[in-house]
Amino acid sequence: MKYLNLCLIGLMMACGNANHLDQASSKATKPVNAASQLTSKRDKTAKGSNQAPINDYPKKYTPFSIAVIEVNYQTDSPDVVYVEARAQNNIPNKVNKSRELALSVAGTYFLQVEIDRPAAGKIYFNKQRQNIFLSPADTTKITLSHRGSTTIAFTGKYQEINNYYQKKQRYLGYHDIRRPLNNVVGPGSTFNTLKLQMDSVVGVEQAFFNSYERRHQLPASFIAYENAEITYSGAAFKTGMPRYNEIFKVFADELPNDFFDYVEKHQFHDQSAVLSTKYRDYLSAYFLLTLPKEHNDLDGYERIRAVRSHFLDQSKATLSGQIKEVYHQSIFCDMLYYHRDSDDIDSLARKFGIEDFKPLLKISGTKSKTGIKPLNLSPGDVIPDFYVANTLDSIVSIRTFKDKTLYLNFWATWCVPCIKNFPALNTMIDELSEEEDVVVLNICLDSDKEKWQNALVKHGLKGINFFAEGNWNKKLRANFNINGIPHYTIIGKGNILKENFANKAPHAKSSILEVQQTTSQ
Repeated sequence: MKYLNLCLIGLMMACGNANHLDQASSKATKPVNAASQLTSKRDKTAKGSNQAPINDYPKKYTPFSIAVIEVNYQTDSPDVVYVEARAQNNIPNKVNKSRELALSVAGTYFLQVEIDRPAAGKIYFNKQRQNIFLSPADTTKITLSHRGSTTIAFTGKYQEINNYYQKKQRYLGYHDIRRPLNNVVGPGSTFNTLKLQMDSVVGVEQAFFNSYERRHQLPASFIAYENAEITYSGAAFKTGMPRYNEIFKVFADELPNDFFDYVEKHQFHDQSAVLSTKYRDYLSAYFLLTLPKEHNDLDGYERIRAVRSHFLDQSKATLSGQIKEVYHQSIFCDMLYYHRDSDDIDSLARKFGIEDFKPLLKISGTKSKTGIKPLNLSPGDVIPDFYVANTLDSIVSIRTFKDKTLYLNFWATWCVPCIKNFPALNTMIDELSEEEDVVVLNICLDSDKEKWQNALVKHGLKGINFFAEGNWNKKLRANFNINGIPHYTIIGKGNILKENFANKAPHAKSSILEVQQTTSQ
């Protein structure tokens, strides 16, 4: 299961059409301007002293080196154990996967995964997953045995760190802090309860780590890294919530004056957090809050470019040292995904202050490498034809619905926010049932087909359900600039794009009906 990544969700909201943001009803309490709250707090923290450097940090990132996982499988069994490793990178901001092993015979096996710095990765075995510590040009050793169920143990250089991850998961009941953080947001949530509950979640995890660290000998660099991962997980989530609420309106109260008081506790050039993905997410969530309102009128790639440019301007004014270097390379890699022209890339590199960008170009997976050019569609453009499978496993073209007003719901079986919105979506579908020329299409991306079929039964998702197979996942993401899910799009008659990055149910109903009425005239 994947959880809410506020950096991506923030970018999704920033890149979407946000004209509806001004439609919120006014309340008795005057809402607080997030940007004005944060400006003074950033000025205070930016002047704070740097933490002492950690001696055993790498001098620089090394994207993409190979981390090796030595798997000692101890069981001869008729059952097959499937094993795969994954690593979240900062440069670029993406997850790399190893090949998958299918184990049934005892022996020693090896996995390789590309990683840009020493950090937590994940090992997947059958239906279980466990955080493990990975490092470039080094080996992490695990032992697996299977007797009815699969168990994992650790040896070697990183045994103590991996024992910590295992005991932490057993104690807390989850492998990813985003799971309990996601559960904080729901019906009846308020900004005040959000802060209290999120601080509680982070506090429990921090207390466990502090207790474990006192009783065991962990490397100084890992202590700094894990403290940053825990601290900035909560900080990124809280910082992203005001922007999230502008779109999805999940909170019953207005933003309190003291909501961003926690910002003063964090440094915006925290060199001890240089390895942390959560710190990168926190910085992006923070910079997104000061995004100029005029960017809300932009669509597609123009909005994405404006957001990344804003991130660059903010980071230049705020960050320093290796944090600034790493953040700029990470955002530069994000931008490379949308560039094909060499002169354009060279200009972009100069803007980011990156002299040697060829290694980054090689690892960033640009659109030109996939052979799928982003269309950067604008309202009024006819969307390209695409084909998806229905529940009867028949292939259907979007042109089948050219005489309809369409609401496209792009989702995945592992997407918690997607599934949480199903009840509201089903209600909206019922309310639109009398509109014969309005159709809701639910298109499942990047998912296992059997899990998709099971999810439809479990959740009773209404509308017309489709599954994107093979390369259509990449094509749909490119065509509709899908950077995170859920993602919603409104299509008018004639398959004409009306609104990409549309609102979710029930708020999308008025926009759908407006498009229907306009295209029916």
